[in-house]
Amino acid sequence: MTWRRGEVWLESEMLWFREAVAAPAFAGIGPAAIPSLAPPPGLVASRVRRAAWERRRHLRRARTTAVALSPAVVLALAALLPIAWSRGKVSV
Repeated sequence: MTWRRGEVWLESEMLWFREAVAAPAFAGIGPAAIPSLAPPPGLVASRVRRAAWERRRHLRRARTTAVALSPAVVLALAALLPIAWSRGKVSV
């Protein structure tokens, strides 16, 4: 990229840091809106809904896993009980 004769790299009518905003050339056009750094409100609401859905899904999966694993845990403990009785480790 090189400079060419007659080419202007900086606009001469560009506003610098502390200069006031110029009045619009046409009466019906107002100054340009300053873009916000915050996400749009619809996006925030969408993210909140998605986070709530993920929390509900995690809880639902945890309950399902607990219900599915509980018989296996009970059977494993029941299988270990006679071994403990035969070794004399369980006292009643």
